[in-house]
This record gives sequence, structure tokens and C-alpha cells, in this order.
Amino acid sequence: EGINAFCAAMGVSRSIVVWAPYERLEQCGRQALNLVSPRRMVVMDPLKLVITNMDAKERKVFTCRDFPETLRELGVSSERAFEVPLTSVVYIERKDFRAKANKKYFGLTPGKT
Repeated sequence: EGINAFCAAMGVSRSIVVWAPYERLEQCGRQALNLVSPRRMVVMDPLKLVITNMDAKERKVFTCRDFPETLRELGVSSERAFEVPLTSVVYIERKDFRAKANKKYFGLTPGKT
């Protein structure tokens, strides 16, 4: 479906040379998978993070829907969900943290809220 959507978006041309940005193909693929692929959370390159102003025994649980876009886009409700626990120890992607950052960096840095 994603490839068909990409081809339809690019149109038909008599030109031999067709140039399309790779991002456009990715976008069509994401749109096609958005309604059929359940969401999951994964940290590929973990960095341990300790939240110091949260009690070590405290645990919060958040409910996330498997298909967050289905209700908005199709008017269909998906009740399938999964729980995500939050404790004082979490793991984030290593690339989302910098010890020193410039003004344009929006990830985590020491002292930044």
C-alpha cells in the first residue's frame, strides 16, 4: 500500500529521469503502516537515567493505545492498549543526552528541565 501511494503521489511522466526525495517514500510507508502496525517502545542504545526527585519505590503506569491514529483518521475505535511503567530508573536513547549542549539541542542535558 505504501509503494502504491508513493507511485500515485509521484504521478506519471514521460521524462526518463524521475527524481523523488527518499523522505517522500518513507512518509508513504509510515502512513500505510500507521493503521495496521501496533505501537511498541524500544531503546536500542540504552543510557541509564535516575530521576532523583522521584521516590525509588514510586511507580506510575501509563496506558498507551496500540493504534493511536485509528480513531482520528477512520472514526474507528481501537481499545487495544499496553501499559508503560515509570519508575525512578528509566533508560533513554544515548543520542538523546548530551553532557554539554548548545541552544539548538532539545534533548536532555544536566540541569535542563
